Amino acid sequence: MAKSESDVQIALVIINWNNYEDTNECLNSLCGLVEAPKVFLVDNASIDGSYEILRNENYETLEITFIRNDFNLGFAEGNNIGIRLALQEEYKIVVLLNNDTTVDPKFLKYLAQIFEEDKEVGIVGSINFYYSNPSRVWASGAVMENWWTRRAIDITAEKEDLSLVPNVREVDYVPGSAIAIKREVFDVIGLLDARFFYYFEETDFCISAKESGFKVVSSLKSKIYHKVGRSSIKNDQNSASIGDYFYLRNEILFQLKHRSSMTDVIPICVIWLFKNLKAMLISALKIDIKQFVIRFISFRDAVLLRYGRGSIDKVIHILKN
Repeated sequence: MAKSESDVQIALVIINWNNYEDTNECLNSLCGLVEAPKVFLVDNASIDGSYEILRNENYETLEITFIRNDFNLGFAEGNNIGIRLALQEEYKIVVLLNNDTTVDPKFLKYLAQIFEEDKEVGIVGSINFYYSNPSRVWASGAVMENWWTRRAIDITAEKEDLSLVPNVREVDYVPGSAIAIKREVFDVIGLLDARFFYYFEETDFCISAKESGFKVVSSLKSKIYHKVGRSSIKNDQNSASIGDYFYLRNEILFQLKHRSSMTDVIPICVIWLFKNLKAMLISALKIDIKQFVIRFISFRDAVLLRYGRGSIDKVIHILKN
């Protein structure tokens, strides 16, 4: 298939994990793009047969490179596998797209347009509408208001009327569900930090890019429709508990990575400690022993700097027994 200039410049990285239905719908929506991109589909050691089924599907206009990991490497390192291949093939822009999304036919065009218009931009995020309610915004990008509490404000969240919001606005971070990254950003700050595994990896990456002088912006014209939360560990009935483990553990890593002065470190640690002790106390009062133990493990792993996969295998074992 002949490639246009924009096809050569832009590559998409999508992760599949035990989720044929959503990944298939995502890929089919990409077939409707004005100009079909190259796709690197990374399978994170699926065991449900979805990888084999996807390989045998016909996605017409898409050129797809299939990669299968021997182990579930998480969202950060799973994406890094695809990013490395895209950079090796000299793509100028890499777009990370969640498999639980569908896209507007012009979503890629508007992302690329921003890079062309402002050379200082390093990252562009798409606006996320709810898949189940396409007129309502889930998220598009936020500004950090308070690093101690990690309070951030997204002026588009849960809104339907966006008439007062600029089409392009600078933010501190954008959702990782559809994030376009210029090659130069990887050259300067490297790939996603694999210590996060799940949660905070894209937020950390955006903040690191801003700290290195790149602009991070959100586009209201680049639209995707997001089945919120379905791409992360969705097939485990205890996904909320697994999510809690990564979220509570990674939050302090993210905050201290970007705020190292003692005037920030002390209040951040005190507030984080209070939040975790409160969470464990609530579990104890509810006599939810499994949840209490999981939150304790998350707290312990953060203190002992056990990141990456950490103790997730133990957490899963606890939930299954």
